[in-house]
Amino acid sequence: RFRRLPKDTAYPEALTKLERALEACRRDRKVEPTVLAVRRSLNVLRDGLTLLRRMETDLSDQAIDLLRQAEDVRNLTWPSLDAVGASDEARAAASALAAHLTTERPWEDAAELVPRLELLRNEYRARRRAVLDAHANEVDVAIDRLKRRTGFERLDPDQRHQVLRHLREGAAPTTDERAIVPALEALETLLATRREVAEGKARAQLDALLEALGETPVVEVALNVSGREVESEAELERLLDEIRRRILHELAAHHRVRVR
Repeated sequence: RFRRLPKDTAYPEALTKLERALEACRRDRKVEPTVLAVRRSLNVLRDGLTLLRRMETDLSDQAIDLLRQAEDVRNLTWPSLDAVGASDEARAAASALAAHLTTERPWEDAAELVPRLELLRNEYRARRRAVLDAHANEVDVAIDRLKRRTGFERLDPDQRHQVLRHLREGAAPTTDERAIVPALEALETLLATRREVAEGKARAQLDALLEALGETPVVEVALNVSGREVESEAELERLLDEIRRRILHELAAHHRVRVR
C-alpha cells in the first residue's frame, strides 16, 4: 500500500529501523544471542511494530486515494489557479494541503483533506467555467454578426450551415471546467485565437458564396496602425490621407472593403 502513495512520501524511519533490528535479531540461530539482540532492539521493535499496526488501519484504500487526489490538486490544479489569482480561502487551503502532504505520516487524518480539496476544485472549476461561458457568448455574438451581414439571407440552408459551422465547430473549446489542459491561465487567450481563426474562415466562405451570387467582392485592407505614434495634427492628417487613399483605391475597383 505504501508504494501506491504519492512518490515523494518519505518512508517512515521507524520502519527502516525495524527492518535493521529484525535482521540483527535473526542473524544468530542460537537462543542467547537472539534474546540479547531482541533486548537491545526492544524500543525499536516496539515502535516499528506499533507503527505497522497503525498503518494496517490508517493506510486504507480511501486514505491512499485522498492523498493521490491531493497530490494532483497540488501539482496540477493549484498552480493554474494561483496564476490567475486565487482567493484567500483557496490559498489557505492549498497551504494546508501542501503541509499535510509533507508530514511524516500523511495517511493519518487524511479525511481532513476532503474540504480543502473540494474548495480548491470548486474555485478552479468556477474560474474555468466562467472563461468557457464568456467564450460561448462571444461565439454567439460572432454568429449573430455573420447572420446580420448583408446578403446572408440570400444563402440557402446548406450554405448557411457551411458558413456558421466554422464558428459552431471550429471555435468549440474541446475542454470543460474539470480539465487541466489547456492550462487555466492560457485558456482565455487560446479560445480567443480559435474564435478569431474560425470567424475569419466563416467570413471568407461567406464572401465567396455571396460573390458567386453576384454580390460585390470584399477585399480586406490591413491598416497596420497598431503602435504607430502621432505627434501633431499634420501627422494625423497624413495618416488619415493614407488610409483614405487605400480604401478609395479598392472602392474605385468596385470592391467592398473590410478593414482590419
